[in-house]
Amino acid sequence: MLFGILLIITSIVVTFLTIGKTPVLWEGYVLITLRNNVGEVSATIIMIVLSFVVFMIGFYKVSSFYISNNKKSKKQLLREIKLDYEKGNLEECEEKVLAFLKSEPSNEHVWIFLGNIYFLMDRDEDSEKAFLKVISINPYSSKAYNGLGVLYRKLEEYDKAIEYCNKALNINPRDVLAYCNMALTELQRYKDDKALEYIKIAHKIAPDNLDVLSTLAIVYHYNNMIERRDRIMKILKEKSYPEMEYLYQIFKDKMSWR
Repeated sequence: MLFGILLIITSIVVTFLTIGKTPVLWEGYVLITLRNNVGEVSATIIMIVLSFVVFMIGFYKVSSFYISNNKKSKKQLLREIKLDYEKGNLEECEEKVLAFLKSEPSNEHVWIFLGNIYFLMDRDEDSEKAFLKVISINPYSSKAYNGLGVLYRKLEEYDKAIEYCNKALNINPRDVLAYCNMALTELQRYKDDKALEYIKIAHKIAPDNLDVLSTLAIVYHYNNMIERRDRIMKILKEKSYPEMEYLYQIFKDKMSWR
């Protein structure tokens, strides 16, 4: 970056010296030589062009330095956001996401992340606004529609939950998370057969997906398909699914999904 700044300063100085006919050091030597060979006007034009070229090289080096540093700082900020999210430091996470969005207000992926943060913080209205912001940026974001579906299920607005999950599936018919959400929504309103229908579609699309398998186990449980539930639980255990204890709590009736 320092070299680029020096080039810019040099080009500006040379330009003023040339226009002012005040040559010094090597710039003066070059300018006098040019004047003797091509004339004063042509020499001035040549020096100005050369100065402009030097200026542009310097500007490119300085701007490249700042762009590179900016990219590094954004990557670092995203890493910090992810780390805070994983640790459950949601307030710090929110602060950093908002800082990131000041520089990239149309980054739909970060807006989705913010919607998820607000969801976990029980700031439902803010979560809804964040997901709707994503849709205003990209009307074809299946993740945003599915995020709204999950939010409306939480708010027990089941018809809206199914509606927005269907919108996600219209964009991406293989969105297994939308099918999972629809299955869980139907469970919450005691439509266990319908839940089984949705989760079977998801399982056919992504048979090894942990979210699909855990949802399938829950649906089997409420459909009283205990042997199938236990087979899925065995698979989840083999895959080191991190929420095994949560599922056991449901299956031991210590907590309910309803």
